[in-house]
Amino acid sequence: MRPATDFRNVGAHWSPSGVTHGSHEGDLVPILVDAHGRGDARSTTRRFEPSELAGRAVILHVWPDNLANVRADMPPVHRRSPAPMPPRWRRATPAVDSPAG
Repeated sequence: MRPATDFRNVGAHWSPSGVTHGSHEGDLVPILVDAHGRGDARSTTRRFEPSELAGRAVILHVWPDNLANVRADMPPVHRRSPAPMPPRWRRATPAVDSPAG
């Protein structure tokens, strides 16, 4: 099932400190998802308070996170990749994004 939108209108990663690369305040831990799209995660963070999330979107990226600001189709020499995952698992990386506007 394809979503009705690609969610590009949610805006950039939430970063009140202005960090443009690396770990944003809104980045959460990767979630392991099985071949059926099911996953579970619990996370604790001191990066933000729950009240700071009002009006924000939580996005799960469908493709594995390359942990860099580099397109996945670039040659490996240009990418920084995590350790290989078992084939039956994929990573979905959640991020808190600012609404566009």
